[in-house]
This record gives sequence, C-alpha cells and structure tokens, in this order.
Amino acid sequence: SNPLALVLKNSLSKAKLSCETEFEGKLENLEMSSKVLQLAESKHEKMLQQNLSFSGRKNDLDDLIERENKRFEDASSVSSEVTRLKLQSKSKAFVGSVEAILGTASNVLAFLDAFIWE
Repeated sequence: SNPLALVLKNSLSKAKLSCETEFEGKLENLEMSSKVLQLAESKHEKMLQQNLSFSGRKNDLDDLIERENKRFEDASSVSSEVTRLKLQSKSKAFVGSVEAILGTASNVLAFLDAFIWE
C-alpha cells in the first residue's frame, strides 16, 4: 500500500465520520424541532377550541342579556299600562262623582224652582 493513499484514506474516513456525526446532530435537532412544532400546533388547536367555547358562552350570555332586557321592557310596558288603567279608573270615578253631584244639584235646583213657583 502506498503511504499517501493510506493517509488519504484515513483523512477521508475522518471526514466521513465527521460528516456523519454532524448529520446525526442536525437530524436530532430536526426531530426535536418537529416535536416542538407538533406540541405548539396541539396547544394552538386547544386554544382555538377554548376560544370557540368562550365565543359560544359569550353568545349565550348575550342572548340571555337580550332576553332579560326584553322581559324588563315588557314588565315596564305592563307597569305603564297598569298605571294608565288606574289613572283612567280614577278619572272615571271622579267624573262619575262630579256627574252625581251635578245631578243632585240639578235635582235641588229643580226642587227649589218648583218650590219657588208654587
């Protein structure tokens, strides 16, 4: 064997080993990066699901608030109607009382008129 060929073969073996070691390190880094990416994607997916769940609950809450506001408006409307009916009833009672007084006064005047002319 030629000593130069032996040195060259030895250098090539060392270079090949160095390349293989470097390649294995890069491959391990790539596998680790892939795992980290998978974890990040999984975490992101969970966060999206939580966000959707939160959005659904927020929509439910908005619907509930809207229904409660409607019920309050309905209750206010009923309360206003009851107040209006009470006032109307009192007004009718007052008008009835005034009519009764006027009727009595008219009867008294008629009696006095008849009494005076007799």
